[in-house]
Amino acid sequence: MQVIRSISVVLAVLLLIVAGSAVAEDFSSSSYTVKDPVIGQGALNNASSGSFQGSGGAGDNASGNSSSGSFSGESGGQEFDLTEPVTGAVNDGVGADIDSQTSMTTLQGNWSGWSDPESGIAYYEYKLQREVDNQCWDAGGNVWSACNVWNNNSTSTSFSHNHANLVLRTGTNYITCVRATNNADITSSAVCSDGVGIAPSTTLSYGTSVNIPALNPANSWNAEASTVLTIETNAYNGYIIYGSKIDSLRSLSSPTKTIADISDGGCSGSAVNWPGGGGFGFTSSDDIDGNKFTTATKYCNFPTTITPTLGRQVADRVSAITGATATDNHTITYRTQVTASQEAGQYRTGIVYTVIPQY
Repeated sequence: MQVIRSISVVLAVLLLIVAGSAVAEDFSSSSYTVKDPVIGQGALNNASSGSFQGSGGAGDNASGNSSSGSFSGESGGQEFDLTEPVTGAVNDGVGADIDSQTSMTTLQGNWSGWSDPESGIAYYEYKLQREVDNQCWDAGGNVWSACNVWNNNSTSTSFSHNHANLVLRTGTNYITCVRATNNADITSSAVCSDGVGIAPSTTLSYGTSVNIPALNPANSWNAEASTVLTIETNAYNGYIIYGSKIDSLRSLSSPTKTIADISDGGCSGSAVNWPGGGGFGFTSSDDIDGNKFTTATKYCNFPTTITPTLGRQVADRVSAITGATATDNHTITYRTQVTASQEAGQYRTGIVYTVIPQY
């Protein structure tokens, strides 16, 4: 008899499963972005980690806290902002943009239309540039310095400066540039104003007539009279005043008779002492051209012009005018001397003064 035996074979299989390392990957959609999504808590809890950011909203909410039935991005999320702030316009002055101002003591600027929809604007900076030498105003030190100065203005959209060190001047523009930094620490490009200048202002006034006393033996046929030239100007580099006469000093009753000018060599250099032969001339209280008049003791003559051209320099100012309009007075003294043979009568001429501001 054949005996058949069955053998049960038990195969034990050990399945060893080894977890591989997780690879983080960014996920994004039109309304939500997960950057390197290693989140420390479950999906139903607030998600928090240093590597999670929420842009806009997820799930049910389009803005603010992102939430849905399976996810809430509240305290653990932060806005995801990769763009710089939106820039606006920059104006000179306190309101609508101005191109000139009369104040020589204050500079102001303002801006509008700036925004950052994602993270908001953290602070503004402005740079106030003096165009003539490209110096910029350091609001911290109240001084003009090299133009790498950006003044932090917090979230204010305007500024005003009034300081003695501003030394505002005519003949240059003052330009304001602004940039903004958002809460993601991204700084915008700079936007600049077209600049504001100090409006030039100059006036010259003096008496309309001067009467020289009658010449007679009692005064040795020699007399003088004065007028005061008053000039108000904000010209930074000062000014020059010129004088000329429209005609010789001529007799009203006998137009062919005149009183000759003093001979002073043209007065192109220094003025001269009053000549012994006399004539018609002037002196100035302003010592121009290196003590030309030596404080009203030397004399020049007026050149004759038909139209009010420049003529002879009679006064000037070479020092800078800053901070306010300057007012100067210059005394011009007219002197006449004749001989006893000069025909009696009234003699008259006109003097034209021209001021050239140095802006």
